Amino acid sequence: MFRQISGHYTERHIGESGVAVTLHMHAHHGERELEAVTYDSLADEIRELEYRAARLLADAEQAKAQARKDIADARDHQDDPRFARLCLMDAAVERIRARRLGEHAAAVRRGIVSLRTKAYFAASDRPITLAAE
Repeated sequence: MFRQISGHYTERHIGESGVAVTLHMHAHHGERELEAVTYDSLADEIRELEYRAARLLADAEQAKAQARKDIADARDHQDDPRFARLCLMDAAVERIRARRLGEHAAAVRRGIVSLRTKAYFAASDRPITLAAE
């Protein structure tokens, strides 16, 4: 959306082919001047987010496995209560880490769904503005 003041602005639109177009503009006393145009493929952006979500889920699974290992270590060392307690604290930290990584992966997946939805509507000849600064 255009504001009637001076400064630099960007507008992002999705074209029919699923390519995002970013218009870089400069406004001076209400007059807009196009400075540059950037094209980004939504497919590339979605693919990058899918990789990120998969990596986060893999890290979460690794943290869960480490928590299970720490719990097993605590059971094996019941004769040394301090070491067992440390192992249980490590397990708790890993469980929290796994949960947060899983939540982050879920947020990334929601972003993927949002981008796919916007790409779908862009393909149906409806103009969509993703962001306006």
